[in-house]
Amino acid sequence: MTESEAVTQRKLPKVDGPISRHLNRRFSVPLAERLVHVIWITPNRVSWVALLLAVTAAISYGLSGVLMPSHIWFGGLLFMPTVVLGGILAQISSIIDGVDGDLARLRNASTVSGGVLDAVLDRYADIAIIMGLALAVGAEGASASVLPLGLVQVTMTGESLLLLLVLALSGSLMVSYSRARLEHAGLFEPERWTLIGASRDVRLFLIFICAVLSCPLLALVIVAVAGNLTVAARMTTMLSRTSRD
Repeated sequence: MTESEAVTQRKLPKVDGPISRHLNRRFSVPLAERLVHVIWITPNRVSWVALLLAVTAAISYGLSGVLMPSHIWFGGLLFMPTVVLGGILAQISSIIDGVDGDLARLRNASTVSGGVLDAVLDRYADIAIIMGLALAVGAEGASASVLPLGLVQVTMTGESLLLLLVLALSGSLMVSYSRARLEHAGLFEPERWTLIGASRDVRLFLIFICAVLSCPLLALVIVAVAGNLTVAARMTTMLSRTSRD
């Protein structure tokens, strides 16, 4: 790590979301401590493993209508095994995503380039997971579960699913992009800006919960609504603040 990278790294804000702080770190920190002396396991390689797990989760979502086309019912409740597996893998990916940073800090080897790689791979992971969720919803057919375990279903056309997919992708990506731009401008205030479900750790945890409850449609709705409302709130507050200055 060069001196300039080290200085820049110290200036970067470290903001953990509530799931990362209270749940994921309970697993990622001990795992990083076990790996700290395994030299061939580098933080960057861990970042790639987190992406691989996310892509595997997306594939599991997408296979819900192929691998097990007929859903399993328990007393009238819907159960989607491959969607459940996808949700578990997505949450494991979220935990592993914290290991790279923990490992870098334990080795005193944090770099700006590593942080950039992690951020870029996270965006690809988010895209893969959201695309997988959309495929899982599409596999349900004309009627998709909007509440857990198939308690309430709604009619989903191809056009409405495509619109929801675009909103979920834009919400997920723009939360990260808007934060990066606000941080660069010195306007980001983490304790005020993010709605529940918009930060990546909370978003992936809610996706995990929705998957376990066999409701990928609800996961897409949460991502779309929370992400876009957070970005709108950030922009509104920023414009209001700058107009007063």
